[in-house]
Amino acid sequence: MVPESPSNLKIENLTPEDLYALNNLPGVLIERKKHSNFSVNDIVLEMSHLIDRDTVRKVELKMLEAKLKNEFKLSKAFSLV
Repeated sequence: MVPESPSNLKIENLTPEDLYALNNLPGVLIERKKHSNFSVNDIVLEMSHLIDRDTVRKVELKMLEAKLKNEFKLSKAFSLV
C-alpha cells in the first residue's frame, strides 16, 4: 500500500537504536555525520537490493524477540534461536 503522504525521514532523525539496527546488517555502514541528509526511504530501497533472505529473517527474528521481551517482561537472555 502506498502511504497517503511520503516520509521525509532523514538519517539524522533516526534514533541511535534504529541507526544501530541498520548498521548491524552485513556490509552496511551508515554514519550520521556523513549521511545525515540522506533519505531513509532511499537508503532502505537501495539496501533491499543487497540483502538476502537469511538476513531479513534474522532481522525479523530479532524484532520479534524484542517485542516478546518487552510485552511479556522476559529476561534479556531470552532468544528465539
